[in-house]
Amino acid sequence: MKRHRLLKSFFALGLFAVIVYLSQTQLVPNLWGLLTEKNYFIPKESNVFVFKALAMNGGSGDWWLTGEDKHYRYVLNLEGDTPQYFKYPKK
Repeated sequence: MKRHRLLKSFFALGLFAVIVYLSQTQLVPNLWGLLTEKNYFIPKESNVFVFKALAMNGGSGDWWLTGEDKHYRYVLNLEGDTPQYFKYPKK
């Protein structure tokens, strides 16, 4: 019985650690955007853990207009058939 409680405690502690880690990254909001919006994407120079959308489209589509990660700021250009983005070093 004691071993069972110890395993439950370790599981709860591990789950808590995962939740704390995920709350410190951009993984959940980025995965949500990728799963729910066909126009949402992560720049190829970045990744789902660190890319942060700073300004979102105010219309019916839910894509980012500006974003950043550790190294770059990104600006989305929606003119034309294919969306393009520009990256600017943060330094």
